[in-house]
Amino acid sequence: ETLVKFVRLKPLDLAKGYKCLPQHIPNCLKRKVFDDFSSGQGQRRIITPELRDKSICHAIVLSLLINGFKTEVSLLTESVRVDQRNLKRLVSVTGAHLEADAE
Repeated sequence: ETLVKFVRLKPLDLAKGYKCLPQHIPNCLKRKVFDDFSSGQGQRRIITPELRDKSICHAIVLSLLINGFKTEVSLLTESVRVDQRNLKRLVSVTGAHLEADAE
């Protein structure tokens, strides 16, 4: 949840720092996310396309670990607003692969 909320931050919210993330998330986790997935200092923090992709890859891996190495990618696509082509590339970067639903 923290990574998804972070990726969706607007520049003005990002400038507020880690305190703009929900209160129920521990401050140490908020700081870690800001330090690892944004660049710059203070109010001049930005999320570069590379860092955005990095955070999405981390979210993919966490989702796979939590769900027994299978996950519904449509939920991630909607949550972080990533197009299907880019999602396929990011999934392959993590070492995973996409499979069609067996209906």
